[in-house]
Amino acid sequence: MLAVPQIGNSAAKAAAQADLVIFSMHRKAQLSVQTRDWIERWSGLITDSKSALVALLDQPGMKRGTVVSTLDYLRKVADRKGISFYAHTTFGLSTN
Repeated sequence: MLAVPQIGNSAAKAAAQADLVIFSMHRKAQLSVQTRDWIERWSGLITDSKSALVALLDQPGMKRGTVVSTLDYLRKVADRKGISFYAHTTFGLSTN
C-alpha cells in the first residue's frame, strides 16, 4: 500500500510527525524496493530528532544475514537523521 503515491505520501508525512515509528516484520526481513523508497521519503521529512525508529523481527525462520542487513540499513537511516534506533529479534540481536 505504501507504493500507492497518495497513501505512501500521506503515511510518510504522518510518520515524520510521530514520536515513534515501528517496523514489524513477520517471516520476511528483507525490505522491498517500495518499502525502502517509502523509508527514504519518510526519513527525508523528519525534522525532530526526538523521534525513534523501532524494528521488530519475530520469525526464527528468517535468514540471519538478511536480518543483519535490514537492521544495518534501518540503523543507518536513524543515524543519518539523528534519531534513536531500537531493534528486537528472535535471534537475540537487540540494540539501542
